[in-house]
Amino acid sequence: MACAVTRRPRERLNPPVVGGRGASASELLLERLELLVSRYVPSLRMTAGKQQARSPAGVASGVQVLRALKSLHEEDLTKVIDLQEVIDKQSWEQSQMKERLAALSAHVTELEEDLDTARKDLLKSEELNRTLQRDVCEVSDSGLVCCPEVECGPLVLR
Repeated sequence: MACAVTRRPRERLNPPVVGGRGASASELLLERLELLVSRYVPSLRMTAGKQQARSPAGVASGVQVLRALKSLHEEDLTKVIDLQEVIDKQSWEQSQMKERLAALSAHVTELEEDLDTARKDLLKSEELNRTLQRDVCEVSDSGLVCCPEVECGPLVLR
């Protein structure tokens, strides 16, 4: 006895959009699994019904199918949990790196301020040195002091 099999047009198995942004991978996976199960439950029931009509072991076969689906679901959840742990670890590491970068950036800013202060101090010291050299030359030119370390031009010694 031949039976006619009617096939539905094959639907694309795109994952549904769940709650927009921020949906976790486990939520997305669960939604996708529920979608897949909902699409294939009628077919599974029909197949189980046919097998049950043929043999009393048909109920066991349906239970086996459900067990297989449950096993797949548990494996997928395990993968999702593992992936979530990796994501959490990477997020923590990223936050630690951001904190370290902020600390280093603050230290660089402090060093740049210290360098700027040191440059200003150097300019002041150089100006003071030039002033002192002029003063020494003026005193030397008047014949009061002779200082060989300072070049004051032609000196007249008395």
